[in-house]
Formats: sequence, C-alpha cells, structure tokens
Amino acid sequence: MRGLEKLNEIVANRQEFQLTKLDSDGNEIIVLCRMNVAADEHQIEVLNDSIETGLPTQLREFLTQYNGARLYDYEGIDGFLLLSCDEIISANNLAKSTFEEDWNNNLLIFAKYIGENNYLAFDISNKEKKVIDCYFEEMPSDWNTIACDLDEFLQLLIQSEGSKYWLKE
Repeated sequence: MRGLEKLNEIVANRQEFQLTKLDSDGNEIIVLCRMNVAADEHQIEVLNDSIETGLPTQLREFLTQYNGARLYDYEGIDGFLLLSCDEIISANNLAKSTFEEDWNNNLLIFAKYIGENNYLAFDISNKEKKVIDCYFEEMPSDWNTIACDLDEFLQLLIQSEGSKYWLKE
C-alpha cells in the first residue's frame, strides 16, 4: 500500500511531530501529526466482528501499525483524525442513530474532520472500498466518492499537505 508507505516515510518512527505547510492564503503554518500505537489483535477482532462484511484489508493494515492518528492538525480547527478501533465503532453507531432508516449500512466511517462534525467512510459494498466524504448536513445518498481506496486517499492527502483536496475548484 503506497499511501501507507508514504505516510511511514513522513512519520519516520516518531509518535508526534510537526510539519510546516502553506495555508489557503499562502502563509506558512505549523501542523501537528500524532500517531497512536498499533492496535492489538483483540481490538482489531472486536472491530472486525462489528462489521457485517468484515474489516477492509487496507484499514486493517493501517490499524496494525497505528490505532488511529491525528494528521495535519492546525490548532484543533483543521486536519483529520484517522479513528482508532473503538472510535470507529462509536462513530458508526452515532451515524446510524443520526440517520436512522436513511443510514447506508454499506458505509464504514473511519476518519473525522478536526473541528467539524463531518467524517470519511468506506463504501464496503464493493471490492475497491471507495472513500466517501460524509457531510452530515446532507443525506448519505448524496455523499460523494473522493478516492478509490484508502491507499489513494492517503497519497492524495499527503500530496495536498493535508488539505481537503476534493473541495478544491
């Protein structure tokens, strides 16, 4: 998985580190990245058992290295949380209770925008496990695909230095 390999290159065995990037106005800002320790097999199995179709392979691979991560966190108002095993279960329960009969059981939330109540999910109904932008002010049926899988998402996120590349015009 090239996206995870690229992330590992940036992480370079550090739990927490800072990066300098340009904001949308071209100003240099400092962002924080914090990697959680790997999930143990029990945590992964509990998560796997909560998913009807099982845990997507790429997500399992990520969790075996990092049980969640905070990426490109700008002062707690921007960036991404890649959720831990327990947080994935909680976020999916929240989405199911929020959308009730409108919830799509083929979606598996795995990340959250920092500073917003919006998430990213896999569409687990197909082999590719597409990444979906879950904008909670819209119905799940209106959400859009932003990457063909976790690998592509991580590559594009790193390439864009943590910006929401799918929202660019």
